[in-house]
Amino acid sequence: MPPSVAIIGGGPAGLTAAYRLASTGARITLIEQSTSVGGRLASTEFTTQPLWLFGCHTATRTLLSTLNPGNGRLLHPVQPEFFLPDSRIGRLRRPWLPAPIHTVIGLLSCRNLPWTDRWRLLSFLERIWEGAECLPSDLENWSADEWLKAIGQSDEARRLFWNTLAAWMTGTHLTRLSAAAWVHTMQPPFLGSRADAQLDLVAATFREWFIDPINRCFDKADAVIRVGLEAVQLQVEKDAVTAVRLRDGTTVQAEWYVMALPHRRLQALLPERLLTNYAYFQHITELCDVPAITVHLLIQGRRPAPRLILCGGRSFESVALTQVEQGTSILLAAYGNDAVMSRPDEELARSALGQIHAIVPDAKEVAHSTTIARHPAAFLSLHPGSRALRPLQRSPIRNLLVAGAWTDTGWPSHLESAVVSGTRCAEIITGQRR
Repeated sequence: MPPSVAIIGGGPAGLTAAYRLASTGARITLIEQSTSVGGRLASTEFTTQPLWLFGCHTATRTLLSTLNPGNGRLLHPVQPEFFLPDSRIGRLRRPWLPAPIHTVIGLLSCRNLPWTDRWRLLSFLERIWEGAECLPSDLENWSADEWLKAIGQSDEARRLFWNTLAAWMTGTHLTRLSAAAWVHTMQPPFLGSRADAQLDLVAATFREWFIDPINRCFDKADAVIRVGLEAVQLQVEKDAVTAVRLRDGTTVQAEWYVMALPHRRLQALLPERLLTNYAYFQHITELCDVPAITVHLLIQGRRPAPRLILCGGRSFESVALTQVEQGTSILLAAYGNDAVMSRPDEELARSALGQIHAIVPDAKEVAHSTTIARHPAAFLSLHPGSRALRPLQRSPIRNLLVAGAWTDTGWPSHLESAVVSGTRCAEIITGQRR
């Protein structure tokens, strides 16, 4: 008989696990604290945020294709742009050449890096590709800024180019980012195939392409979705979970339990003896997050879109332009910048408008809608030493699995990591993953 599975948390990781398991006939009970599933990507403040997928984000692309047959129309190719200090726009081009030649040519033509930085970086990439130079064994203990400096990248290149790219791709600035995490994040788009480096905008909301198709699948499967219920404690006897107690006093029982919650919420559910006896759970308490701020502007008039512009040395590291019925949607984001985080909303709005007018000088339209959102735990901090703290999906408790973008997937804590973690949990339960 297919197993019964209780999934606590209805974000991307929990929904992915539930969908994969439901397709095998498993009996699913999904518990979500909010009044609807989807997590923060489905919340009002996130519905304006575009979703970018690299070609190497294969788990998310596979899921998108499965949920939306004939999904080619949902993917719009985008070439990242870089806003230079002299107000020029530069691009990292990728010609149709084999790896890593496409990166070599792209870096040689990239005006964002001084010539000396380009040659030093190309020499280093060539040695890695040929296997003639191994990365330091203690790279996890370096910051990405220290490592880039060690391989000859100038202060200017690190501050205006690499730091901006790191903030957008990982949510963590170079000085706080583990060099090992940075190298691992950069390898697929820079040293992988040209297909891996392809960047696409998903031209649909998260609800349209992810949540709604999964809900339709649940309607046909043995799945029970219960929203508005908060899990408050895991009940564990010996080496197995026996139930999850909810705030209303009821319990949920199953053969398997998947905890698809933010790490701070998971901590609160764990019995004290698990925290005391298992390093696996102790490490979870040491994880920390990075905040972010987004400013959404809606301006009248149709601007060239979609566009992704990365801005070194500016208040907001990334600017995304997309077309909407009302005009042009512009989303500016700042990651983990304490100086920006402390500004009042009025000052942030003025700064955002000033940055947009600098990037698109002929955009004279006045924003007729401005929304500012502060996200205190937008990304998992990938600081040196953090890799050892991220838990694998299989816990020391035999029927307890852990899912979430913050778990150990090899990816920064974005959607690909969440989808990978949920898929791995489903594979463990169905015996496809050992």
